[in-house]
Amino acid sequence: KQWYQRRVAITAGIRIPEHHYTDYHIVKQGKKIYLNGVEHKSLHIEPLITNMFCYKDTEGHGQRFSGYQTKDYLGRQCRTQCRNYDGEDIGPHCEVAGHAYLPSPCGIPKCVWDVKCSAGLGVEYRGNVNSLTEAGVKIACQSWNSNYPHHHSDFHPTSKNKEIYGLGKHNYCRNPDPQVTTKGPWCYSNSSWVRWDYCDVPQCTADIPYFEH
Repeated sequence: KQWYQRRVAITAGIRIPEHHYTDYHIVKQGKKIYLNGVEHKSLHIEPLITNMFCYKDTEGHGQRFSGYQTKDYLGRQCRTQCRNYDGEDIGPHCEVAGHAYLPSPCGIPKCVWDVKCSAGLGVEYRGNVNSLTEAGVKIACQSWNSNYPHHHSDFHPTSKNKEIYGLGKHNYCRNPDPQVTTKGPWCYSNSSWVRWDYCDVPQCTADIPYFEH
């Protein structure tokens, strides 16, 4: 964690607001910041460590992890990459050199940010909160693949919405419309009286660790 913080102080990757997942810029300390030809005085920079230094257990136990670790949790050399393509409970794992095939966990820490709290606009939030509060009453979220009780057309779990925003056949809070819903994860309500609202997801702060073992 200390190594990562020192590196961020020098160079950081940032997302373009209009293209959250497809356009990145590198910003170096002390340099002027230009995005789309416009100079910016300051930026809100989020840590881009997900699926490189930690994995989201809520995303298939780390199916999207693509880090470069080459040893298992016991320090033994791997002969395959630390991956979890099949979504096994043990998380990212590898085959250990010199041993018969037996998947060995790589000891990758689990992400806390965007799992137990929401960072920034909440686009990457993949936690399991599935309710909102209206007038002091907790209301369950409507499933994203459902049009009842509220019909919608843009936010069904298409392949794009699954990949970028984490939508699916579930009712977990997400933010598939960050240009409009700028306060974090939200959902359609299961109540006919409330169409949608922001969810009860805590905001990630400096007091919350990025990951945990």
